[in-house]
Amino acid sequence: MMKKRFARTLCLLLAACLLSALLPLGASAASRGNEPLYVCNLDRAGTDAFRTGSYFKARWIQVTATVPYGAQVRLRIVRDENRSAYDADDETAYDHTFENVADVAGAFVSPEIYLEYQKSATVPYRVELYVNGTLTRSEYVHRMLLEIKNKAFCVRGIRFRDIRPELTDEWLMFRPVDLFAADAHYGVQTFDLVASNMYLIGKLEIVRLDDRFMYTVTDIDTWNGGGFDKDAVPKDPYAPLILDHKIAMKDVSVCFYPTLDDVQRVGDMPRAFLPGVWYSVSADLGGDPTQLLYLSGTVSYDPNGLERSGDSYSSDYVQSLVRMMP
Repeated sequence: MMKKRFARTLCLLLAACLLSALLPLGASAASRGNEPLYVCNLDRAGTDAFRTGSYFKARWIQVTATVPYGAQVRLRIVRDENRSAYDADDETAYDHTFENVADVAGAFVSPEIYLEYQKSATVPYRVELYVNGTLTRSEYVHRMLLEIKNKAFCVRGIRFRDIRPELTDEWLMFRPVDLFAADAHYGVQTFDLVASNMYLIGKLEIVRLDDRFMYTVTDIDTWNGGGFDKDAVPKDPYAPLILDHKIAMKDVSVCFYPTLDDVQRVGDMPRAFLPGVWYSVSADLGGDPTQLLYLSGTVSYDPNGLERSGDSYSSDYVQSLVRMMP
């Protein structure tokens, strides 16, 4: 019994020593915590890398590959902004040589490795695998921001600065609306919500009941008027389909202006209309259902895979709104 315990203890110690030898400083499994891990299988590179959100969102990766029994394996991961091999600006994120990879099946499994991302751009990393001194495989993996926090959002429409630049130098938008354009018995009008000047993060719905109206805002993941349009996702190979964008909107309010001449400064909201509250066109808007609507709020969200808008002032969409202005 004592011999068995001693043998078991010795095996555990040897395993611990081997693991500590394989893991470079700062790249231990324990430091990952609950963060997701992406397993990059170099034997199947390019086949299933972009199918799941874990690929794009995980900052921790583990590299696997089939190598000859007893081989010397060098794993090198390079931050490659220009996606050109061996550029002078490349930054090595990981470089480690494993001696005598002794798995009989030839399976190489790396430690869990941390790869950083930037705030607003996809970061490409080039994964290189050398077997007995020869480069045998090279593959790109990409990391991107997990969440954009507390950014402005508004209704998709015309940028104030495109018509009246003195009102604001920011990208914020407004749009003309006719509150009586919907059916008088719970008719609904639906408009897009835009965050960070590009991402379509939700829907604004205005409900009419005779003279009264009410509006709600709903994030794109849970909006039941049409749901998430999978066909509208940009054809970007580095943007896998993610249906949970963790969209959290707050501080939402709306103001209406009869004309742009009534706007003194974007941000001043003399008539604040709150979501989920019934208002009256006659009592609250002086009886005129045609107004310029400005919605403001802040939102935190995961941008990966969201549909984008990039309407210029000369686009057909914006010009159709300009023609609707009072």
